[in-house]
Amino acid sequence: MQKSYDILGINMNADEATVKKAYKNLAMKHHPDKGGDEARFKEISNAYDDICNPKPQFQSRMNPTNMNWTSQPAPARPHSRGLQTYVMKISLMEAIHGCEKKLSLTDKEPCSECIAICGTCNGSGLVDHLLKMPSFVQKMTRTCESCKGNGKRIMRQSCTPCGGKRTIDTNHIVVVKVPSGVNHNDKRSVLTSKNEQLVITFYIISEASGLRKEGCNLIFTKNIHFLDTFLGADIELPHPEGSFKITTEDIGGGIIVAKKKYVAKKGYGSPLFPGSKNNQRGDYLVEFTIDYTNIKTPNLLDNNVKHMIRNMLMRQI
Repeated sequence: MQKSYDILGINMNADEATVKKAYKNLAMKHHPDKGGDEARFKEISNAYDDICNPKPQFQSRMNPTNMNWTSQPAPARPHSRGLQTYVMKISLMEAIHGCEKKLSLTDKEPCSECIAICGTCNGSGLVDHLLKMPSFVQKMTRTCESCKGNGKRIMRQSCTPCGGKRTIDTNHIVVVKVPSGVNHNDKRSVLTSKNEQLVITFYIISEASGLRKEGCNLIFTKNIHFLDTFLGADIELPHPEGSFKITTEDIGGGIIVAKKKYVAKKGYGSPLFPGSKNNQRGDYLVEFTIDYTNIKTPNLLDNNVKHMIRNMLMRQI
């Protein structure tokens, strides 16, 4: 426990406000979103959790002067840090290039008009009692009877501002930086203005064209006719920055095979690593499905085409 206080740079006798202030300052300074070290940020967060939610333990020490025992349990104080989750929908363009999005969050705060901090326990929900015995003094911590451990007391039963709900809705804005190259279902942790962790899960909205992102590559499935697999064809491929045209001969070098992924344009995908500042990007890949219409009825094909198909198939044997 002493180590946790040392990490936050505070004394073990620090009150709740001091603990929260120290954590907030260090968390903001070392948060990965602000260029801080992720390992250091986790160390600070773990130290804060240890202080707010200590494991039950029983500490005893002997005073060599009067030989009296002083025993003190370490209760869990209500300093827990909030944790929220949110699914953020982003477009494929936003996933590739990154962006900033603002979230409007609604929290429920205790109504200050009808609820006040308990004066008996000063809002902790716990009170200390000293049990003095002839040979030792024992310090015991109990639930505050005045507020029943809530840390707050209702001052009036009827309240107009909250309508008797005891809470007031408050809104605050959180700015989320979407890193360039983020993937579907990636998670990112940010701090709110209330010093609470907000875990964001990114959800990439499906493109109407069918273009999709897999890692650092963009992949598009194109349907072509069987004859085009070896005769060649011009095809147009969609892209968030503008569609482009290629020929099957340029990428296949021969017969196009179904379900095989071909590189249609190198370096035209997404950043290799989410949030990376280098310019390296993945590729644009295209895979084909083949339409065999009219092939099942050979009489619709002229003799030249039939002869070409036989020759092409014979080469593959």
